[in-house]
Amino acid sequence: MEYVVNIIDSVAWPAAVIWLGYLFRSDLRKLLGRVTSLKYKDVEASFEKELAAAEEEARKALPKKEKPSSLADEEPVYPPPYDERYERLLRIADESPRAALLEAWVEVEASLSEAAERNGIQSSRRISPRKVVLELINTGGYAKTLLPFFEDLRGLRNEAAHAPYFVPTSKQTRRYLQMAIELALTLQNPLEPTNQSRKADA
Repeated sequence: MEYVVNIIDSVAWPAAVIWLGYLFRSDLRKLLGRVTSLKYKDVEASFEKELAAAEEEARKALPKKEKPSSLADEEPVYPPPYDERYERLLRIADESPRAALLEAWVEVEASLSEAAERNGIQSSRRISPRKVVLELINTGGYAKTLLPFFEDLRGLRNEAAHAPYFVPTSKQTRRYLQMAIELALTLQNPLEPTNQSRKADA
């Protein structure tokens, strides 16, 4: 008899929970909606803050320019083939801003890989992108300020990748895309060589 009671007890509780969930389903939907909304607002605020920080690092990493294209009021003009790549990213952004951010980072990684190969630096999945950037800086042909700029953009890319419910605004997307192209161009065309004695910390 006790065995039967235990079975009934074990079945009754899940059934009661399901029944209560059905009765209060509208309230639960509202609660979940509020939680999602709050989480979205947090990510949105964080993304904007980190985007502004990346733009500040861009100013340091691109000293030849008064301000990077990503901060300019006018639409930037890039040399081939980056002009076509930028236009392609904009088309992707029209359909999916998050996808455009991820694709923009692919451009940066491709440029980093080419720069590493050009400078005789081994580049593979076993070596972190950060390490490759440090090795490039150690050649003396890249400014040390390139690393924080690189890491800020990578952080933004990761945030967008791991927050599927977050959709950056059109303006935020465009700012990121332009900075990504600026970074890819900088990796392809190093800045003024830095002092060879000032090596980056490994």
